[in-house]
Amino acid sequence: IFVDQLEELITLADAGDAALATTALWLVLDAAPGLRLIASARSDFLARLATLPGLGDDVTAALYLLRPLTPAGVREAIVGPARITGLAFESAALVDELVAAAGAGGGLPLLQFALAALWEARDVGRGMISEASLRALGGVAGALARHADGVLAQLPERLHPLARHVLTALVTDDGTRARRRADELADPTRDALGVVLEALIAGRLVTVEQTGGAATYQIAHDVLVEGWDTLRGWRGHAIERGVVRQRLARAAAVWARLGRPSDALWTGRQLAEAAELAPSELPAIDAAFLRQSRGAARRRRLIQRGLVLGVPVLVGLGFVAARAIAHQRTAAEIAGHVAAADAAVVRAGGQARAVSELRTKAFAAFDARHRGDGEAAWDEVLAGQAALDATYRAASEHLEAALALDGAAPEVRRRFAALLFDRAVLAEQVHRPIDRDEQVHRMAAYDDDGAQRARWTAPARLDVTTDPATAAVTARPIGEPHGAEITVGAHAELAPGAYQLTARVPGRPDVHAPIVVARGESLALRIPVPAVVPDGYVFIPPGRFLYGSSDDEDMRRTMMNAQPLHSVPTPGYVIARHEVTFADWMTYLRALPAAERARRLPHTAQTASAHAGAFVELREPAPGAFALTIQPTSQAYTADEHEAVHYLSRTTGADQAWPRMPVSGISWDDAIAYGAWLDRTGALPGARPCDEHEWERAARGADGRLFPHGDRLAPDDADLAETYGRQPAAFGPDEVGRHPASDSPFGVADLAGNAWEWTASVSGDEQVVIRGGSWYHNPLAARSNNREPSEPELRAIVIGLRICASWPRP
Repeated sequence: IFVDQLEELITLADAGDAALATTALWLVLDAAPGLRLIASARSDFLARLATLPGLGDDVTAALYLLRPLTPAGVREAIVGPARITGLAFESAALVDELVAAAGAGGGLPLLQFALAALWEARDVGRGMISEASLRALGGVAGALARHADGVLAQLPERLHPLARHVLTALVTDDGTRARRRADELADPTRDALGVVLEALIAGRLVTVEQTGGAATYQIAHDVLVEGWDTLRGWRGHAIERGVVRQRLARAAAVWARLGRPSDALWTGRQLAEAAELAPSELPAIDAAFLRQSRGAARRRRLIQRGLVLGVPVLVGLGFVAARAIAHQRTAAEIAGHVAAADAAVVRAGGQARAVSELRTKAFAAFDARHRGDGEAAWDEVLAGQAALDATYRAASEHLEAALALDGAAPEVRRRFAALLFDRAVLAEQVHRPIDRDEQVHRMAAYDDDGAQRARWTAPARLDVTTDPATAAVTARPIGEPHGAEITVGAHAELAPGAYQLTARVPGRPDVHAPIVVARGESLALRIPVPAVVPDGYVFIPPGRFLYGSSDDEDMRRTMMNAQPLHSVPTPGYVIARHEVTFADWMTYLRALPAAERARRLPHTAQTASAHAGAFVELREPAPGAFALTIQPTSQAYTADEHEAVHYLSRTTGADQAWPRMPVSGISWDDAIAYGAWLDRTGALPGARPCDEHEWERAARGADGRLFPHGDRLAPDDADLAETYGRQPAAFGPDEVGRHPASDSPFGVADLAGNAWEWTASVSGDEQVVIRGGSWYHNPLAARSNNREPSEPELRAIVIGLRICASWPRP
């Protein structure tokens, strides 16, 4: 059962009906154990939904928070549907403007409305959405306002108050859409109501449904409630009137209870707030209180006019003096908050420098393979970051208090914008993107002169040289597959972010160099373009990348076994595009003497396997001829070199040519020996198993992504436990390269799933580590920052090998 907008139990139903509905749902679910309920609700109503009977206890236990789309996701939501229909956007700048608008006030619903309007205005002949169409709509935000205000403008002016009444009545006090019958909106016998409703329905501002034989009306879209300035202003005014009426009712009740004394009547400011209230629309006691208050006020004004000629100077001086004293007190209070904030910012500056030094110390220890020293220093970093965060919060609280006293004070606003910039930088350093984006969003609201926005978006200066110098280098933003590709060279400027650089020389293999550049950074980059790269290998140029994990500390240390995320450089090297296959290994075996060949045959002991009941064995039934027996779980398969393994429970990918599968059942010593053989024979000079830095850079590129192709690994993207439905007889390795969706930024395949890969550890307390997960494990194991320390002697059905070599060879 799928229930959309569950919060309507709070916003539209009364308490009794809501309790009845959730109790009924619970009874249905309890009576049918196979049934599941999926309900969507706005996050700001979760606490109140949790109080409802039946489902309340499950709201928190079964909660799934849907995070906002990333900018890359918004971009794909814009261009993807257009691409499917053969429609194009006139320029990349137009798409950039639409993406940026999704992060502004109206968010995705406002963007949705604008895209619908752009679709209607598309140039069918050219198959194009033009910038002129968006300008004609008044931009993304203007599209909604222009359309809605235009619908109202078509109504006669005498009907505008009724339209205002109808639209505000269709919004609840909680700011959500309400359903109303015509008799709940106004006197249904009035012809004017029908005219207004017909105009609003024709203009797609209101929808009508038949419910229980009666027509009910509703605002057409949530975005109209908050995204249409006219309606938002009306609602604010209505809310203010409601608040005034509540205060009036309380004051009238007190006045009546005390015997209607004159000193309990309202005066000046209170009466000004109630100026729009008419006694005829109020209860009798409230109306009497309001009439007598207004009469008393008129009498006071007459008396004051009689006195005004006698004491104007005294009154004027008294008023000015009172204003001056109040202003002076406010200014002093603001100055106190600003001084406290400034002192906190000075402390934060010292703390930030100390934390930076500690980070440098910790990362240096990790990179020097002193893991214990690195973790001890990192504990100090975490403590320093927490203290720095607390100091920033204290400074923010003081500046927010000052702004509460005078929200327009320019110097306070300037200080607050600068502080929010510093907090955003800290959030970025500690890899808290949601916190960072929140601080940047708040910063924009207070950055009146744009100084902090300019700092945040300050371009990086990139100086690229190549060898040979004739190479052409282009850059494309990562995460924007259809973003514009630009040519870069010496003294190029790039907006902060991640880019895929590609160096091209005619007659030579292209070289990819993913980079991340920071705001205001000056980066000198040298990209060699080798004349030749060994067949089956990918050249990784010298460069830096983000190594390690930004997960919370428990997960980083105990599950990922990873260092804290930080930048690490590597020299140039080559890495195999695919894992070493059984075919590669058989070529190696055939080149060995008989005794050595028998020693290097891949195998696992059935009784000592890392996976109960699973084993693999490569046999040589005749000289130079090999056969494989593999039992991934409960089902064993045996095949010679010309036969495929046929997985019984697979509906796709059932037949796999096992010589193309990743070799497994080999130890670390076997891996070293294989690399030495490639080096000795000249097949790959300097061949060896990859170290962790080389493996992880090839997998992640430069930007710290979780998987080779992004931050999400779908079942079909790699050979994982979920790929073939977790059926026991469907588990097993695939041929290498069968899942190109998870190729890395360098074009390296199967770095997630299929088989774990032996790598040389870069931590001082380990020798070897396996990386990349396998066909038997879930996506968490396949994360590119996950590392599993292992025993060099281990032979397992899920562990294979990939080869690297320094290049060009020293």
